Amino acid sequence: MLENTTIILIIGAAWVFFLLNIIIFHFFGKRRSLLSLVNGQNSENWILMKILRAVLKSENLSCIAVDAEGKISLVNPAAKKIFNNALKGRHYEEVFPETTGLNDLIGRVLIGGESFYEEIKINLEEKDYFLHIIFEAVKDRHGKTSGAVLFFKDITEEKARELADREEEKLTAVKQLAAGVAHEMRQPLTVIKGFAQLLQKEVGDSVKLNSFCRVIVNEMDRMNEIIADFIELATPPVCLHRKFH
Repeated sequence: MLENTTIILIIGAAWVFFLLNIIIFHFFGKRRSLLSLVNGQNSENWILMKILRAVLKSENLSCIAVDAEGKISLVNPAAKKIFNNALKGRHYEEVFPETTGLNDLIGRVLIGGESFYEEIKINLEEKDYFLHIIFEAVKDRHGKTSGAVLFFKDITEEKARELADREEEKLTAVKQLAAGVAHEMRQPLTVIKGFAQLLQKEVGDSVKLNSFCRVIVNEMDRMNEIIADFIELATPPVCLHRKFH
């Protein structure tokens, strides 16, 4: 998980610079901010432009841009897949449910000019999503916040796998505990059964006492069967690999 988080942070940090120019174009109409660089004179910038377009078209890394008034000005395909509604042109508070916590975080960027990283859980249309999000403030030449960019990656499936792994670890621990308890119980039960069998020999012809001893022996046998089942459940299957020539 830490490795995935690091990758996302690196990707976000590397692409923020490029996306800022796009956002500036959306906010202020300063076409020259990018087009003056991508005019055939600089092949490196042309490559960067191609990379930027790939990011905006990406279905894996989501991107949403918000202007200074809080209106969403840019939404890439990956973001549309998560939110399943028309975002562009609408105020972010109309789009994101209050319960997601996104509104407060976007507000921190627009009002305070903060840039930060969060991992959040949101519920959309009765489905839980886990997201890694980078919130980046967009500032003009005077340092004034003029918008925000959100880069986020859906890690819901990764979280589901982590949860499944944790549940598997818990189950393994329970099995080991059951096996340990079962082994500890076996010895005293064997002792009780042995004494009950000795008593049967000592009581002679007493039908009543013989009946009591027989019940004890039978119950000990039943307990041993239950313990054997516990041990079988707690024992991992053995894989036998055979080589065929």
